[in-house]
Amino acid sequence: MYRDSQEDEIEQFFREKEGGLPKEAPKPVGIVPDQQAPFHPVAFDQVPQETPRENFGGYSAGAQRRDYYEQLREEAEHIERQNNCREYSKRYMQMFIILIANVFFNIIGLILSRVGANDAQFRKDTFVFSVVVAIGSVMCYVLYGLVLIMLSHYNMDFRPAGTFFILSGICQATSRVIPNNTLYLFTSLAASIFAVLYVLKFASAASTSFDKVALYMSSSWETFRKVYMYVYIATAAASILIFMPVLGLIMIYALLALAIIAIGLEIWQILLLLRSSVIMKQYSSVVVAKQN
Repeated sequence: MYRDSQEDEIEQFFREKEGGLPKEAPKPVGIVPDQQAPFHPVAFDQVPQETPRENFGGYSAGAQRRDYYEQLREEAEHIERQNNCREYSKRYMQMFIILIANVFFNIIGLILSRVGANDAQFRKDTFVFSVVVAIGSVMCYVLYGLVLIMLSHYNMDFRPAGTFFILSGICQATSRVIPNNTLYLFTSLAASIFAVLYVLKFASAASTSFDKVALYMSSSWETFRKVYMYVYIATAAASILIFMPVLGLIMIYALLALAIIAIGLEIWQILLLLRSSVIMKQYSSVVVAKQN
C-alpha cells in the first residue's frame, strides 16, 4: 500500500509540471483572522481596568500595613515612656527622702545659728555640733543635686538645677558656721540666688516630664514655679524697701509674711515630689489597648 501511494504522488508531480493539474494553494499555518470580520483595535481607555483588590475589612493591603506599623511605633513609644516613668518615679522618691532629711538638718542648723548669734558661749560650745550639722546638710544637698544630674539624661534642665542646688547648700551651710556678719550676708544672699535658679530650672524640667503622662501634674509644677518666682521677687523688693524711712516698718511685716509663704512653698515642693513619684509609678503600669 505504501508503494502505490508513493507512485501516485510521483505521477501527480509530473502532471503538475506539464500543466495538467492546477497547483494547490499552500495551507495557512496558525490562526488567520476572519476576512468578513476585520480586526479593529480598541482604545486603551475603553478596556475595563482591574480594580485594586481589597480585603474583607475594606482597607487596601498598603493601608493595612501602614496601620500595623503605626501601631507598632505607638507601642514602642509607650514602652519607652513607661521605662522613663519608672526611672522618674524612683528618682523623685529619692529626692523626696533627701529633702525630708535636709529639712531636719536645716531646722537644727537654723536654731543653732539663731541662738548662737546672741550667745557667744553657746556658739563656742556647740561649734563642733554645728559643723556636723552643716556637713550633714551639705551631704543632703550634694546627694539631691547628683540625683538631679542623673535625670539630665531625660531633660538637660536637670543638670543646671542640680548644680545650683549644690551651690545653694554649700553657701547656706557656710553662712551658718561663719560668725562674721559681712560674710554671713554675702553667703546668705548667694544661697538665695542659687535656690531661686534651682527652682526655676527644676520646676520647668519636672513640668516637661509630665507632658505626655499627666497634664495636670505638668500644670501643677508650672504653677509652683510661677508662685515661687513671684514670692522671691517680692522678697527682694521688700528687702530693698525696708531701708526706706516710711515703708521700713511695713516691709518688716511683709518680709515676715513672705518668710512664712516661703516655708509653705518648701512644703508644697516636697508634696509635689511625693505625688510626682506616685503618678509616675502608676503610669508605668498602664497597658496599651491593642486595636483589632
